[in-house]
Amino acid sequence: MDTVRNYNRLALDYLNMAERTHYPATREEMTRLAQLWARLADQAKQRESAHQADPQFHWDPEIHFPG
Repeated sequence: MDTVRNYNRLALDYLNMAERTHYPATREEMTRLAQLWARLADQAKQRESAHQADPQFHWDPEIHFPG
């Protein structure tokens, strides 16, 4: 749950930066990064839920599939 919390905190940080900047391009980039961190938080939450539902489930980011 720490990962989800950290990703959500980063999303909020970027939104706060977007609100404070006076530069439209910077605001757009900070908003885009906030959305990215929010999506990553959602994905991490789904992985945690899947792991809790099936303790045998193990997600390994180092696994690479051919193709």
